[in-house]
Amino acid sequence: MDPGMAFGTGHHATTALTLEFISESLEGTAGKRLLDVGTGTGILGMAGLLFNAGEVRATDNDPDAVKAATDNVAFNGLQEKMTVSQASLSEIDDSYDVVIANIVHDVLISMADDLIRLTKTGGYLILSGLLAKTQVGNIREVFCSKGLSFAGEKLRAEWAAIRFIKN
Repeated sequence: MDPGMAFGTGHHATTALTLEFISESLEGTAGKRLLDVGTGTGILGMAGLLFNAGEVRATDNDPDAVKAATDNVAFNGLQEKMTVSQASLSEIDDSYDVVIANIVHDVLISMADDLIRLTKTGGYLILSGLLAKTQVGNIREVFCSKGLSFAGEKLRAEWAAIRFIKN
């Protein structure tokens, strides 16, 4: 996989933590729909397909990331099941079984309402890119105050990923 100018080679702790949650969230299922917000290279969305997702939609606001992810999807022969675009969250009117966003804290907070709206009832929202000691508590408080239930946290070094379920 060529990252080009995009973020996401799979070597960062937040990527690994998110991959663990994706695997757990799709375990024992088939055909679930996944939304990868801030896809970067597309690595998390492509992994979702390997973990049994039936369809992945990936979006990023960076045109270089969209190009890198599109190229990586094509290189891996996954274009039948994964689409990549520069669509903003407000343009998406579907809901997904699993929504993932490995982005920085403040951006996750600003996207909270859209991320929740795009998560199907009974579905998982996985957030990463968080500093374990200083940001997880705030993310948990904000998303739980908006009606989600805490469904787990993973830590590696100073990084964290957190998972919610939409009731």
